[in-house]
Amino acid sequence: AHVGEYNENTYYFSSSEHLGDFLLHPAKYEDSTNQFSLPVDLPQPLYPEQAETVRHEPTYDPDNLGDSGWEFRGFCPVTLYKTKDNVGLKGVCKPTAIPGLNEHAVSYKDRAYRMATREAYDMFMMEPWVYIDAAVAPHREPILKAFLGDTSKVSMQTYITETLYEAIAKAMLAVGDARPGFPGCSVKSSALRYMAAHLKAHNPGNSELRAQMYKKNFEEYSEACSLVDFFTSGEVSEETRNRKKALWDAIQQKEVQPAMFEKLDADRL
Repeated sequence: AHVGEYNENTYYFSSSEHLGDFLLHPAKYEDSTNQFSLPVDLPQPLYPEQAETVRHEPTYDPDNLGDSGWEFRGFCPVTLYKTKDNVGLKGVCKPTAIPGLNEHAVSYKDRAYRMATREAYDMFMMEPWVYIDAAVAPHREPILKAFLGDTSKVSMQTYITETLYEAIAKAMLAVGDARPGFPGCSVKSSALRYMAAHLKAHNPGNSELRAQMYKKNFEEYSEACSLVDFFTSGEVSEETRNRKKALWDAIQQKEVQPAMFEKLDADRL
């Protein structure tokens, strides 16, 4: 513990550094006029066994929220606050909803909150009013992954919306921006392969190695799809033109084919 005494008063500090500053200049920090009095309500930690008694009804339908004794339905208010300005694909605010944990639970003004991490817990304990007043709760509740595989409770439409909608929408937007055209392939084939490469490269379930390999596949396929536009563009360096020409020749000679970019090959890293 970091504790100091001055003028018959005991002071507690969050770190040895703060204690050291106080011991050097105690009068500077003494609040003899109560100018910096503590708020009337202070957050109190909830022990896991206490958190277990808080009512919470899980939901299987993101548009039909169940009952919960947790504020923000148990989602981390610090994360909601930090992501309150995020805008989703539909142009509406879409804060990130991460379930809090019982080991990071807090009681504040007779209401219960759960944070997702120890860092978020510490931030909330210092200034709970900041996150409570400004956090934006999601208008749709994400379904926990543990529930998604239960077809008796989660409809196919909900499953697709929760797991595929955003990833596919982003891949389609990327196709619209890139207008890919792999030499010798139809527009439809080029676009579908581009979407597949985009989905694989941006799959959050990838391991670090797989993410690196799929990202390289996507970048190389994108480059191949832009060759026609490249050769009709303006001035470029000779080195870049030679590299692009070598890729073009390899495609024409079938040494490089679209299917190569769908597989993982550690030798190409």
